[in-house]
Amino acid sequence: GISERDDASNIANAQRAVREDDARVPVELWDQQVFRRDGPFGHIDYRPAVHGQLMAKVREELAMKVYGRNLSKSFFMYMRKAHGDDWAAQVKYTAPDRKVSRKRKRGRDLAASKQKEIEKDLLLIGLEGVARAVQSSWWDWSKGSTPFFWRWPKDIRKEVRDGVPVFVEGQLPQRKSKQRLRCEQEVKAAMKRKLEKVLGRGYLVKGYVLSLTNYFAVPKGENDIRMVYDGTMSGLNEAVWAPNFFMPSVDSVLMFCDADSWFSDMDLGEMFLNYFMDEKIRPYSGVDLSEINGNKLQRDWVRWERTFM
Repeated sequence: GISERDDASNIANAQRAVREDDARVPVELWDQQVFRRDGPFGHIDYRPAVHGQLMAKVREELAMKVYGRNLSKSFFMYMRKAHGDDWAAQVKYTAPDRKVSRKRKRGRDLAASKQKEIEKDLLLIGLEGVARAVQSSWWDWSKGSTPFFWRWPKDIRKEVRDGVPVFVEGQLPQRKSKQRLRCEQEVKAAMKRKLEKVLGRGYLVKGYVLSLTNYFAVPKGENDIRMVYDGTMSGLNEAVWAPNFFMPSVDSVLMFCDADSWFSDMDLGEMFLNYFMDEKIRPYSGVDLSEINGNKLQRDWVRWERTFM
């Protein structure tokens, strides 16, 4: 059988295997692959103190510039393809006439609808996504991320841009109870840092709030916490419905494997926060920051613009 010591050792090993959010990226492992013996630069004796700085410069000053240029090019190519070569000229303000014919009004409504789509593609989502990308580093979305909807299949681009519609099957909540923090000061300070990060990246924003969700922290690794943003206590999860989707199991994956198959374990940061939440659900996804910011007498509410978990 497994002794208590073995069990405790397994738990400790599992905690060490969990990557903390602010853990250092082992860039030397990547650099060593560039200078591996069987590669084009294998004749160079890799030294981290010398070649590490060179590789960092190549990544940030060369590779990121190429990445940003290609991303911008793909976006403006999409704008021309989706809205015509004169899409820039269509982004303009037209003062409404006091009296117009019904036929002219239909034409104007159609033009306004088209202009709204262009402005949403360009100003609200597209340029924001490009700007966030080019201001980030090679290793981190330091300015946050926004989905590059124009690179998705045409039939789901709108859902990626605006947020996948959420089905409401019950009464949406109207919970306004204050957020209570029953934790040590050290944990509270860590929670505040996590919240400041998502606020700084524009995932949580000021806006119209009809109901508040809850949040709390659970341990992550040895010295970190994982924030849990909970929509259950407020009743939001119970009021909405999402269709089932296929989740592969170990057995179903192994059916397509052979001796030459390779697997990797990928930790995708901000996987949920990258995507927009359905606009009609955002007012019911409020977050109370009053206590954690020390504003116990003043209401300090924000709401989620992105999907949370």
